[in-house]
Amino acid sequence: MEKKVVRGAIAFGSAFLLAVPAIAPVHEAVASTLPPVPLAEIGHPEFGIATWYGEKFHGLQTASGETFDMFRMTAAHRRIPLGSMVRVTNLKNGLSVIVRINDRGPVTRTAMLDLSFAAAQKLGIVEWGRAEVRVDQLLEVGVGTSQSVSRN
Repeated sequence: MEKKVVRGAIAFGSAFLLAVPAIAPVHEAVASTLPPVPLAEIGHPEFGIATWYGEKFHGLQTASGETFDMFRMTAAHRRIPLGSMVRVTNLKNGLSVIVRINDRGPVTRTAMLDLSFAAAQKLGIVEWGRAEVRVDQLLEVGVGTSQSVSRN
């Protein structure tokens, strides 16, 4: 007798799960956008050559431990602390981007910064491969809480 009750409950439960989506309203999930984090410049700007890296390193581990994604706004610098945000300005065309330092480099001594493909593309340096840039280190300005919002 118990087996019939269990089978009946399973059958009813299965039928219920199949029927509920048919009669319940469907709601679309909308991704909320986080408010922008206010940033302030700290220290002195650096001037030098930026290069970019992409496909050859895509998917490999960075110095920060994360996987390199050439389509994210990131960069490699020798000294700026990992996780720092910096504004990079192309001195030739005036275009600027904000990137997060997640790796060490560049390997070449003549460059001071290695940009991801995405950042280099927005700065207009993919075709030339290198450009003179200004780098301003940025600091998140607290807005009422002691917790920092994780980005990227």
